[in-house]
Amino acid sequence: MKKLYFALLMGAVMMSCSMKKKCANKPDCLANTTWELQMISKDGKQLAISEAVPTISFTEEGEINGFAGCNQYFGAYKYDENGITIVPTGSTKAFCQGVMELEDAFLRGLAEVKTYTLTNDKLELNCNTSSMAMQFVKK
Repeated sequence: MKKLYFALLMGAVMMSCSMKKKCANKPDCLANTTWELQMISKDGKQLAISEAVPTISFTEEGEINGFAGCNQYFGAYKYDENGITIVPTGSTKAFCQGVMELEDAFLRGLAEVKTYTLTNDKLELNCNTSSMAMQFVKK
């Protein structure tokens, strides 16, 4: 009886391990996630991230939304085997002292994203030029 119980327990453990979703560069792992900007660099220079940390959320329907540092934004994304395209289509238009440079770089960067790297709880978005890169952590 102990052997049977042990065998059932081991089988359940093995099944649960094999059912875990691995998210290394699989686009479907972006759906229903929110990411917080950890680093942004432009022309080789790292920009300061204030207390108002930009975020990006991906939906299953191919939509994005988030906080850009001062304003809320929304748009769409699509991906294929060659990369990802993000189209930020709108945002609120408030002015916030001290964060507009970061927000402008962030929104411009989103519009230029061509590739991504997804590893566990880290997302890196790279632009079509090597002058812009953004790294996020899962929120």
